[in-house]
Amino acid sequence: MTRWNREAIIAVLQKVYQEHGYCTSYQWMRDRHSPHFYTIIHFFGSWHAAWQAAGYDVPHRLAPKDRIVTRDLVVEALKTVGHFESERTWSTNHRIPSAPSIRKIFGTWQEAWEAAGLWAPPASPKERILARLLEVGSYCSETHWDQMGYRPVAQTVRNHFGSWSNAWKAAGITPTPAKTHWSREQIVHKFKEYGRYCTARQWDSLHTGPTSRTIRKLFGSWKGAWAEAGVSYPATRATVTRDTVIEAFRQYGEYVSAQYWDASGQKPSSHTIRKLFGSWADAWSEAGLSSARPGTSIVTAQEKPTHDLNELDALLWKKRQQGFTLQTLSEQFGLSTSTIARRILRARVPHSSGG
Repeated sequence: MTRWNREAIIAVLQKVYQEHGYCTSYQWMRDRHSPHFYTIIHFFGSWHAAWQAAGYDVPHRLAPKDRIVTRDLVVEALKTVGHFESERTWSTNHRIPSAPSIRKIFGTWQEAWEAAGLWAPPASPKERILARLLEVGSYCSETHWDQMGYRPVAQTVRNHFGSWSNAWKAAGITPTPAKTHWSREQIVHKFKEYGRYCTARQWDSLHTGPTSRTIRKLFGSWKGAWAEAGVSYPATRATVTRDTVIEAFRQYGEYVSAQYWDASGQKPSSHTIRKLFGSWADAWSEAGLSSARPGTSIVTAQEKPTHDLNELDALLWKKRQQGFTLQTLSEQFGLSTSTIARRILRARVPHSSGG
């Protein structure tokens, strides 16, 4: 264990000063220098006295009591630093006058730095937007602006200036006429030329103009514009109706549970079907197909499975015919009740229809 004395501590302080410059007590403890801060205080009485003993004239934590802190004194101290500092940085560096003294004289921290000519109030939002437009230099569309990741977003620019073109005009940049005036006929021609339907996002990514926002404004809706151009939607976007569901059921031919329908990849989904008909059973009934015992694993004495079963499924089928409950079978065979129910329901589905 090192036994410290005044001479050894002074040597350490001088070495630290040569390598890093003056070190505050906070920095000393943060960087885990040795000896410990309290060991230095024990020998020298104060942090300032230790550095003076090492031969360095370092700032006091507080201004001398015989020196009154004035506005001129604060401005002089700020100009000595030469650049804006936060209150925390100022206090961490043990600068004088103290941050509370500066706030007490000027009211706020920023006003003190403004008086020293080292801080200016931020520009208004509109002024910052105009500066950004001038920085970009040439007109670009709203879509291109957002796609390039410029800030603020186009919607914010419109909110401040009323419209996208007004913002550019205020910045002294004339919007490109070709990008601000489109007719319905021109848009219909471009859609027909493109030849196939695409979403608004896909259209904007082409950068061919006009933007999807302009198209909606002229036609009322995105789909309305395509309809006027005579371009049909892809088959995958066809609207599901009650008739299409009934046709799908009749082509399938045999009743199955909603869970089995979705698991086998049938379309439309059971969720869509329930939304149209109110319930799964009502949809099958309207299709003219029996939905007896929908979702139940009860087996009547006369019912037979639709195909040959393996040994376990055949035994479960027989036990259910005899009136055994799912819970009893679960305890007997070590299967969950939902697994047993699925095996019973699967035995009702022909292999040729559902695999």
